[in-house]
Amino acid sequence: MAVRSRSAVQALPFSQGHALALMWRLEMRARRRRWFAAPVRMITIVAALTLLMPLALAAAWPRLHEQTAALLALPHAHPFALGASAALAAFARMQAQRRRAERDHAASWLATAPIERHDVIAFLRWRAAATAVPLGAFAIAILATLGWLDERSVGDTGIFAGVGLIVGAIVGWRSGARVDVAAATPLPRLRNSESPSVATAGFAALRRWPFAQLLASANPRQHARIVAAVLLSLPMGIAPSVAVPILLLLATGLGAVALLQALLATIPRAADNLRSTPLPLPRWVVLLGARAFACEVVAAAFAAVIGCMLGASMQAALAGAAVWLLWVAFATLCAVAARHRPARLRGELFAFAVVLLALAAIAPPLLLVALPASAGWQAKRAWRA
Repeated sequence: MAVRSRSAVQALPFSQGHALALMWRLEMRARRRRWFAAPVRMITIVAALTLLMPLALAAAWPRLHEQTAALLALPHAHPFALGASAALAAFARMQAQRRRAERDHAASWLATAPIERHDVIAFLRWRAAATAVPLGAFAIAILATLGWLDERSVGDTGIFAGVGLIVGAIVGWRSGARVDVAAATPLPRLRNSESPSVATAGFAALRRWPFAQLLASANPRQHARIVAAVLLSLPMGIAPSVAVPILLLLATGLGAVALLQALLATIPRAADNLRSTPLPLPRWVVLLGARAFACEVVAAAFAAVIGCMLGASMQAALAGAAVWLLWVAFATLCAVAARHRPARLRGELFAFAVVLLALAAIAPPLLLVALPASAGWQAKRAWRA
C-alpha cells in the first residue's frame, strides 16, 4: 500500500480533522442562532416597536385631532358606502380564502382519507373564521379608536361596517365553493399544425418572470370590486373631470402594488431554482428586478401627474412618488436578503414600515440616517445569504 507524500497531503483542501472541526463550528453556530439569536431578535423588534409607537403618537398628537376629524367626516357622510366597501372587502377575502383552502386540501394526502365532505368544510370554515374574525375586530377597533380620539360617536358607523363585514364574509364563503371548470381541448382543426420551434432561454428570461407572476396571480374580479367600492364612496354629483382621474389613480396604485407583490413572490422562487447556477448576485438582482422597477418608476410618475391634476402641489406629488419608489427598492432588498427564508419577509416589512413611520412622525431628518443604515444591513444580509 503506497504512502502519500507530505506535499500531496498538504495539497489537499483540508484534512479530515479540519472538516470535522468546520462541521462542528457550523453546527454550534446554527444551534446558537436557533436558541438565542432568533428569540433575542424578536424581543428586540417587539421592544423597539413598543417604544417607538408612543413616541410617534406623542409627536403627532397636535395634528391628530384635525386628521382624525377629516377621516371620520367621510364615513359619517356616507355610512352605506362604508358598509358596502366593508362587505366587498370581506367578500373578496373569504371567497379567495375558501378557494385556496379547498385547493390546498385537494392537493394534500387528506383528500384520499375517508373523511366526509361536510367535516372538511366545517374545519375549513372554523380555520377561516379564526383568521378573519381578528381582522374584522381590528378594523372595528380602529374605527372606535378614531371616534375616541375625536370625541365623536361612531356607533352607527361601526354597526354599518360590522354588518357589511359579516354579510360579505358569509356570501363570499358560500360563493367561493365554485370549482373552476377546466378548459376544453381544442378541436384537431384548431390546433397548430406546425410544431413549435425550439429556442434556448438564457438568464435574460428572468426579466419576464415578475410579469408572468403578476398575470398568474391577477384577480380582475377583486380589483373590480375595489373600484366599485370607491365609486360607491364618491359623493353624488361629482364631476367627471374629477372622477376619471381618481379612477386612473386607483388603477395605477393597484397595478403598482400588484407588481411589487409579484416581484417579492418571485425572488425566493428564483433564488431556489438558480441556487446552483454560476450567476453573480448583482447580476441576478438586476436581471430580475430592473424591468419591474422601471415600470414602478413609470407608475409613480403617472400617479404624480394625476395627483397634480387633482389639485395636489408638485412638491407633494413628487414626494409621494419618491416615497413609493424608496419603499419598492427597500422591500426588494429585504426580499433578496430573506430569499432563502421567505416566511420572515412579511413580518420584517411590517416592522420596518412601523419603524420608518414612527421616525417620520418623530424626527424626519433621522430617516436620512435610518434608511441608508437599514439598506446597508440588508445588503450585507443578502450577500451573506
